[in-house]
Amino acid sequence: MAKTSPKTRPPSKSPVNGNLAKSPKIKTQKTQLPSPSIRGRGRPKKSDFQSELETPKSFQDVKIEERKSKGSSLKKFKEKLLGSGDSIDNKNKVKKMRKSLSKALNNSIMSDEDVGSSAVPIKRKARQSLLLGVNLSSKEFINSKTLKDSKSSLRVLLGKVQRKKKQSNSETDVSSYGKPPKRPKLDIPNWAFPKTSPKAELSKNVGGCGVKTAPKTVKSSKKPPAVPITTSKQQKPPTTLLRSSSTTSSAWTRPLNEERLGDSYLEGSKIFDYLIQPVTSVKFFRDIWEKKPLLVRRHNPDYNKALFSTSEFDKILRENSLNFTENIDIVTYLNEQRETHNPDGRAHAPVVWDFYQQGCSVRLLNPQTYSKPIWFVLSLLQEFFCCMAGANVYLTPPGTQGFAPHWDDIEAFILQVEGKKHWQVYEPRNESEVLPRFSSPNFKSADLSEPVLDVMLEAGDLLYFPRGFIHQGKTPDDSHSLHITFSVGQRNTWGDLIQKMLPRAVEIAMEEDVDFRTSLPTNYLNYMGMAFSDYETESRKRFTDKLKTLIDRLWSYCPIDPAVDQLGVAYLKSSLPPCLTEYEKECSVFGNGERWSESKGTVMKACEIEPDTEIRIIRRGSVRLVSEETVSVYHNLENARVYEGSESKCIEVEHEEAEVIEFLLNKYPEFVLVEELPIQDLEKQMALAQLLYNRGLIATKSPITSLDGDDDDDDGEDGDDDSDDACCDCNHVNDDDEDDDGAV
Repeated sequence: MAKTSPKTRPPSKSPVNGNLAKSPKIKTQKTQLPSPSIRGRGRPKKSDFQSELETPKSFQDVKIEERKSKGSSLKKFKEKLLGSGDSIDNKNKVKKMRKSLSKALNNSIMSDEDVGSSAVPIKRKARQSLLLGVNLSSKEFINSKTLKDSKSSLRVLLGKVQRKKKQSNSETDVSSYGKPPKRPKLDIPNWAFPKTSPKAELSKNVGGCGVKTAPKTVKSSKKPPAVPITTSKQQKPPTTLLRSSSTTSSAWTRPLNEERLGDSYLEGSKIFDYLIQPVTSVKFFRDIWEKKPLLVRRHNPDYNKALFSTSEFDKILRENSLNFTENIDIVTYLNEQRETHNPDGRAHAPVVWDFYQQGCSVRLLNPQTYSKPIWFVLSLLQEFFCCMAGANVYLTPPGTQGFAPHWDDIEAFILQVEGKKHWQVYEPRNESEVLPRFSSPNFKSADLSEPVLDVMLEAGDLLYFPRGFIHQGKTPDDSHSLHITFSVGQRNTWGDLIQKMLPRAVEIAMEEDVDFRTSLPTNYLNYMGMAFSDYETESRKRFTDKLKTLIDRLWSYCPIDPAVDQLGVAYLKSSLPPCLTEYEKECSVFGNGERWSESKGTVMKACEIEPDTEIRIIRRGSVRLVSEETVSVYHNLENARVYEGSESKCIEVEHEEAEVIEFLLNKYPEFVLVEELPIQDLEKQMALAQLLYNRGLIATKSPITSLDGDDDDDDGEDGDDDSDDACCDCNHVNDDDEDDDGAV
């Protein structure tokens, strides 16, 4: 209880509920004892206790009046006003009095004469009403016109008083200070974050397993060890209902429902943020990427559940034609020996499950072909990383291991979906194995040092390790394991760019610079070569100095942009087609336009591009303008949903049309009017826009209205394509998958 200031009186018992309250402000009028004004949950205003009052009553007088008020009840009230008789007339009068008294008291309290302001908190009004009611002692007031016209019930108010009286007197009376302020809701983005704000804490030990550094002989051993991160509370991703399905999905696939066309690069960054959270992407690429492993414990088995499941795996096997080696691998690892048990032909579900029952691990090589959530995530990750993004699904029975220790040539993100798996991760053994360009052979236990990470991965957890880090995983005896490996960064390095650039740079230099065409010295073979490398002569010095000069000048002839375009074309060839949202389909040729009407027996919903139609490139990373012998537009919109399942398509364009493509690429993600395209002729603008729309390269800002004015499908056919291959051919499979490529 707050200390009493010199300008205030001591607190007293409230006549309403017996709890401690501030002393009321007392005026010379004897008809009312108004409560002090309330300022939230703070102290009373000083103005309530100023000396403007005339001859205030003493503290004892106030206490006497409060005791009288506190002791009043319905029975005493009846005795005061109607006598103690129990006649029927008296009981009827009591009933009428109950119905009328409350409204009259409230009306009196709300009047300016009694209170002075109508803006009084509800709880204060009720308290003042009861205070005035128990202090009434005149029958004339009851018989007044105000009471006769009132219809409110006193029982409700008296019931509140009785409930308040039962409260402990030791509790502070917060009712007189109004309701406590509501806690503001956290403004958490709905796209990728769970409802519970994740809190990360760094720890040196994960699951009882210590994190150790690699030998000092390895350059990377000077870097910090793996970063285990544990989220302290269970995090459940928000779920939304997909428009094209009756199932719910987590934030992994939330944008499938959004009725807008965003920036595909930013959407990919949000997916990546959700993949690694609570670690931020800034911290990840600064401290972890290509340097050390990362472990994230989420304590939420449902975090990755929306992506895949064992039951979905079974459904895929039964409803699709999957072949061993092409789509399914059956593997074991026993006595430090890895074996593949793939038979020929189709992978029928009973055959696959029989292998599983015998202790074999099952690997699905291209889950994105059959799983829309995985396809959707990969299509955005490739937009973010600007390189191919792949996935494998691994199902391992309890107490088994499917693959030998090895390293991969990709950046691996392991998402544990079901069960558990014990992982051991080892640093590269020497400098040459740091960030390798190709996968390793299988290792024996004798080839390995102590692991830098030894942990049991559980459902919902994430494990990342760079390429070159040796790893192996085994399930415990009491649990199976289902995990997905997302992979990026395969042969997407500075060296790969230079390989594309230097050969062409030399060709250009020899064409334009005569010094590159001059002859070598007549006797250079007599002092240059391995046999002469240990002897420093003047001839060797002149030779190497001349070569350094030419190499320095070679930089000015390096075709950087054409070399990047070559990598871009290679990326489009290996990339997945974009997994379009439902709204993207409605705004493009993949979901809008002509269709057959069964009831009318004709083609309906004819749509055409108009001069005021707003358009843009459908996805940032799906279209590339390349200048070769001719100018071509490469795209991945017709790619298959397997690795290099079909050749990327290209469209040859004229110089004037190439300027339009360049204009649209630089304007992305903004929309532009067709009549604003950099072509003078309106007919050419319309024709080129219609061509790009028909090939699926552009989307409109909103769905194009049908020319026949009938946008309703009278045959009950939805304009959305519910199939998962709305913009690609998913019937092809990759015949060139290597047995160990991407094995994790």
